[in-house]
Amino acid sequence: MKTRFCFPLSFATCITASLFYSLAASAQVTSDGTTGTVVNNNGNNFEIDAGTRSGDNLFHSFGEFSIPTGGSAVFNNDLDVSNILSRVTGGNISQINGLIQAQGSANLFLINPAGIIFGTSADLNIGGSFYGSTADSILFEDGEFSAVNNLNQPTLTINAPIGLNLRDNPAGITLRGNENATDLNNFAAIGVQTGEGLNLIGGDIQLDNAIILAIDGNITLGGLQSSGTININENGGLNFPNNVAQGNISLDTSGVSVRSATDGAGGTINLIGNNININSSLLEGGIVANSVANSGFADAQAGDINLNARGIIDIRESRISNIVDAGGIGNAGDINIETGSLSLSNSKVLSSVSAGAVGKGGNITINADNLSLSEASGIAAETSGIAGENQRADAGNITINVSNSLQATGGSLFQLDTFGQGDAGNITINGEDATITLDGSAISSSVRNYIYDTGDQLIANGKSGAISITADSLSLSNGAQIKNNLDPGVIGEGNNINLSANSISLSNASNILSGVDADAVGKGGNININADKLSLSEASTIATTTLGIAGENGRADAGDITVNVSDSLQATGGSYFQSDTFGQGDAGKITINAESANVTLDGTNPNDNVSSGIFSSVRNFIYDTGVQLIGNGKSGEISITADSLSLSNGAQIRNTLDPGVIGEGNNINLTANSISLSNASGILSGVDIDAIGKGGNITINTDNLSLSEASGIATDTSGIAAENGRADAGDITVNVSNSLQATGGSVFQSDTFGQGDAGKITINGETANVTLDGINPNTTVPTQISSSVRNFIYDTGVQLIANGKSGEISITADSLSLTNGAQIRNSLDSDVIGEGNNINVSADNLSLNNNALIFSGTFSQGNGGDITLNTSDRLTLAENSTISTQVVGTNASGGNITINAKDGFIVTPESQNAGNGNDIVTNSPEGEGGNIRIEAQGVLGIQERDATPDNGTNDIDASGTVDGDININAPSSDAIEGATKLPNNPVEAGETVAQACVSNRGTDGNNLVITGKGGIPNEIIAPLVSDSITINGQATSAAFPVKEIKTSKGNIIAAQGIAIKKDGSIVLTAYPTNNSRIPQIPNSCGKS
Repeated sequence: MKTRFCFPLSFATCITASLFYSLAASAQVTSDGTTGTVVNNNGNNFEIDAGTRSGDNLFHSFGEFSIPTGGSAVFNNDLDVSNILSRVTGGNISQINGLIQAQGSANLFLINPAGIIFGTSADLNIGGSFYGSTADSILFEDGEFSAVNNLNQPTLTINAPIGLNLRDNPAGITLRGNENATDLNNFAAIGVQTGEGLNLIGGDIQLDNAIILAIDGNITLGGLQSSGTININENGGLNFPNNVAQGNISLDTSGVSVRSATDGAGGTINLIGNNININSSLLEGGIVANSVANSGFADAQAGDINLNARGIIDIRESRISNIVDAGGIGNAGDINIETGSLSLSNSKVLSSVSAGAVGKGGNITINADNLSLSEASGIAAETSGIAGENQRADAGNITINVSNSLQATGGSLFQLDTFGQGDAGNITINGEDATITLDGSAISSSVRNYIYDTGDQLIANGKSGAISITADSLSLSNGAQIKNNLDPGVIGEGNNINLSANSISLSNASNILSGVDADAVGKGGNININADKLSLSEASTIATTTLGIAGENGRADAGDITVNVSDSLQATGGSYFQSDTFGQGDAGKITINAESANVTLDGTNPNDNVSSGIFSSVRNFIYDTGVQLIGNGKSGEISITADSLSLSNGAQIRNTLDPGVIGEGNNINLTANSISLSNASGILSGVDIDAIGKGGNITINTDNLSLSEASGIATDTSGIAAENGRADAGDITVNVSNSLQATGGSVFQSDTFGQGDAGKITINGETANVTLDGINPNTTVPTQISSSVRNFIYDTGVQLIANGKSGEISITADSLSLTNGAQIRNSLDSDVIGEGNNINVSADNLSLNNNALIFSGTFSQGNGGDITLNTSDRLTLAENSTISTQVVGTNASGGNITINAKDGFIVTPESQNAGNGNDIVTNSPEGEGGNIRIEAQGVLGIQERDATPDNGTNDIDASGTVDGDININAPSSDAIEGATKLPNNPVEAGETVAQACVSNRGTDGNNLVITGKGGIPNEIIAPLVSDSITINGQATSAAFPVKEIKTSKGNIIAAQGIAIKKDGSIVLTAYPTNNSRIPQIPNSCGKS
């Protein structure tokens, strides 16, 4: 006898229960006399005979039907009876604590509107299916067999039953069992014969420590809360009405199983209700192996598990599984769940093909308004099976349709894996209007090896499943992952991750990953993201990687990353996009399409200083044993199209070959209306120390480009030459239409430290203003565009001697301005082996101010590059600025300087600060100096002479062991009429002249004539005495012919016209102008 405990809050309940069990002790089976039923009892055993036979149907009617513990009720029917239809009309609950038995293969119907309770000792021994119900009547095509109305109705049908009719608020059905109910190998169960059905239909259905078993058969639990009809189909299955309120179903520490115990197919489980609560319970379907031999039917198909609840389904500490067991042959059935709200807590929904099984896994389909997984819950479709003769052991798919929300927390997992010779299934989450949240949880699909209990390993050979999610918003937080992977040593192929949502966010080290692990053979899957807004924060990552090895028919390449955003993309706090290769495969492409969006990369991870950004690399992998796998592949191309692109606070876009790898760098292509880099941010392409391969190019297309606070765009190489090529750095190409600004020590740079050439730096900005300004206040590194050949020093102190050529620097602009120490520089450092390259600049206006520098030089054994400057308007050098080529080393020649300004002037005002002055020089102390060729309309304020240090003069000098030639072709220059120096504000074409009416004098208005060599006075406070300006005559509209002024040095054309700029300044021109405006100097000017 079981001990029962009563708690204070349930005392009344315990009293009721005690009375119930007392009444149960006097349970009886009695006839109500309406169908000729005869009941003979022998103690607690009841023999049921007679009844009314109609065709294949046998009808019985009972006043009471209860069986005490250890008792039985045996129907002595003829063997040819198909259906035994029994009703209980006395109004008392049927309490079944003993055996119900029938002969042959007849189906048994037992209806009792008052309710049915199966106790701990209840048992069924019938040949057919069992229908236990609290329905009022059993329906036929031509009538009904009712337990409440027309009990004496004589007409009984010969047809099979077609339905069950229930009234409002029908009574419930309860099953109570022992304490080991979830151990299906050690149980006392209510069950039916193999292949038959067990159906419990009432109001509410409750299982408490109970087991229901139908091997290869069907189990249906369901009920109604309002009156309605449940139809019985030809196969004995039940169809519930759609427009009737349904009852609740509760399973507490219980089990429901329809698994096959032979090589046949498993059965089906149906739970249909309003709310379904499953606690510490098990629902199990599928196929097990033959206990005698591993033979079976390849086309065997297990049945499905179906849960349908209009309200909620709450599953706690439970498992719902449909499995093909180890050694089994056949396909698992599906798991289908449809409800308003589905909640799993520490529970699992599983479809699986076990190790050694032959067959396919079943699909899992969930339709719900809301889905919640917590406390390490899981929804999984897996396969560890082996391939059959004509099929693979593939896992099933997972399909989830949610209309409101999906939440997975506390380490919960959606998983699709293959451990065997089959493909993993796909997972599809459709939630266009839903919020999907993964908090510390994951969605994962992998190809994985299986390790048997013996330690033997089954090498997986298959394809991972595709992961597809559509949502209104998708959020990953606190280490959440969406992952698609080929695990170590497998043979297979990764599949794609496809995400589409209005907003997608990753925070606190969350990841979206696609990978090929160490020694795997196969290609990784792609990551495709479509969103209005995409945000990564707090060290989150979107990445594809490969550590794989090449297979017979291909390489172990990483997948591509493609992001399409329409509003904004943000990666902050050390978050990044990445595609790397560590093995014998190529990294994937990273493509961001954001034509109308703002792309922001900001900051670093405060814990490890990793930058936010976009990265692709070829890298080596170190095993746990310390053995190193040498990376051999190509990095991925990085392409970004955006409305604006911003990198700040150390953010980077980087494409590199890491130390010691063999490979090839790929390109970085950026297109945006505006691109800005600030606070030590960078766009980088490099070949690291001892790497073998060529670096990728950087190409930028933009209207406006800004670099500030020590930011940089650079391609470098420290690589070593391969047998068939050099480890060259990539080129930098910038196409800019409006403005380029680099300030605060920011750089454009391409250097070589190894056995390769630096890349070209090309800036195409024909309509743009290009400005380089200032130095880095922390390091004194100037803002610059530079290319160098430089030596590399290892951590050990050993020096790698560089052997290469610096990169050509070419700049085309509307205006180019270098100020406050900014530089354009091309050089060979000391002790290198190499050759300098050229600097080519074309700009309408070119200005160097305040220690600005354009320099090409070599400090070792190699020739320096040339400097060629083309300007159509003016070249200005001011405040100790310099254009220079230099060679320090024997057997080397300095580069030439060529300045083409055929239609412009070279202007060099006197420097106000002490220093070298403004110089154009070539210098080669130990070799042959370069030549200087200047062609301009005028060369003003500078002349040919020695450029000695700190002389404070503006000099043109070509010196060396063998001096270079200086060739100046300038019709107008300082040499004209002996002029020696320009003041700070010289007057020449393009400069402004201010006019005003002098104090009244008794003279007519005259023409303006500036005489002497002094120009306009230096200071605005200097007096303008009447001797300085003479006005003769009146302003008229008459035109006067102008003659050239002949001098010993050439002809000077006097001003023939006057024009007004947009800012109101006045310009004297060398050509006539048609000015129709009213003269501003009145005719009376100068008159008393």
